[in-house]
Amino acid sequence: MGRRLKDYKYIRSKPKVSPKAFVASGVKLIGAVSIGDYSSIWYNAVIRADINRIEIGSHTNIQDACILHVSDELGVKIADYVTVGHGAILHACSVQSGAVIGLGAKVLNAANIGAESVVAAGTLVPPKFVVPARTLAKGHPAKIARKLTKKEIEENRWWANKYEQLIGKYRKHYQMKT
Repeated sequence: MGRRLKDYKYIRSKPKVSPKAFVASGVKLIGAVSIGDYSSIWYNAVIRADINRIEIGSHTNIQDACILHVSDELGVKIADYVTVGHGAILHACSVQSGAVIGLGAKVLNAANIGAESVVAAGTLVPPKFVVPARTLAKGHPAKIARKLTKKEIEENRWWANKYEQLIGKYRKHYQMKT
């Protein structure tokens, strides 16, 4: 008869968003989602934790039109100071502190993106692929291109800090509530 459907306990959960975080209009937060302090979720992102958990750390930004989803076996775990570029898709994967996921990149099941690493725009990270800390992954499918320079690693943190500053600007000028 096939596989049985999993119990949908996660879909009954309410998202937990820090009062210090920012969620722009049009964002869909569904199920067992948690968002840490000073993180920002931008316009029309979909974060759907209906069959597992999605955890987003502090000082992290999920930019416009991103999609985050889970599998029965794996959730999504995004650490602190992470930048996820516009239109990226993260599915049942982990992203470590200080990493950058480029615009339109796709990170698939059980992939692990190392601390302070970069996944280039448009890259396809296949299932179970590991991007080591402080490296650049690019391609379709992803390959490790090289180690990052100290300047590039510092720039990763700059992006996270920039988006954290934007939270205040948007609250002040657009009077949006999270």
